[in-house]
Amino acid sequence: LRVSFQPSSWFANAFCEYYIQENAGEKYNIISAPAEEIIRRIIANQDQLGFAYFEESQLRKMEKIFPENHIGYYTLKKTKTVLYCRNKANHKNRNEISLVQGVEDYYSGISLWKDQQESNEEKCRLQVKVTTNSDYIMQAMLQKTDLGNISPNCLSHNENSISHDIMQLENQEQSVQFVCLFRNDQKME
Repeated sequence: LRVSFQPSSWFANAFCEYYIQENAGEKYNIISAPAEEIIRRIIANQDQLGFAYFEESQLRKMEKIFPENHIGYYTLKKTKTVLYCRNKANHKNRNEISLVQGVEDYYSGISLWKDQQESNEEKCRLQVKVTTNSDYIMQAMLQKTDLGNISPNCLSHNENSISHDIMQLENQEQSVQFVCLFRNDQKME
C-alpha cells in the first residue's frame, strides 16, 4: 500500500493504529509531504491514498481541479484552527507571539489569525521563529519551549497527548477538513 500524508502526528498515529489492527499483513510505503506534493503523487499514480488537511475555502478551490485529474476524496474529520501555547494567560497579554510552524502549504492557518489580529484594536504580532517539516521537531519544540503553534485542532491523534492551552479564533466560521485523497478512475490494488 502506497500512502502519503502531510507531516501530522494525527495522521502518523492513525496509521500506526491501522497497522496494528491489520496485523501487518501487507507491505506499506509511507511518504510525508506537503499537500501540493500529495496531490501530484496521487495524479501520477505514485500513491494509492493521500491524506491532507485543507481550510474549507481552499478545499472548494481544489475541488475544481479534482475531476479533470480523476481525484476523489472523503472527509475524515472536521475541526477548527487554533493556537497552541504553553500558557494561555501569558500569550493573551503579549504584543508578540513566537511560533514554531510547519512548512508553508496550501493550508496555512496563520493567515486566519493575521486577519483577526488586524481587525482587533490590540495588535498582537505573530512571529514564526522555527519552520520545520518534522513532526518530531514540532513536538519537541512545543513540549520544551514557550513557542506556540497555529494548526488544526487537534495537533495530535490522541486528544489528550498535548498538554498545551488552546486558543480558538473568535468568530471562526471556516473549518479545516482532514481528507483522504484517491484516484477515482482506478480500482484499488
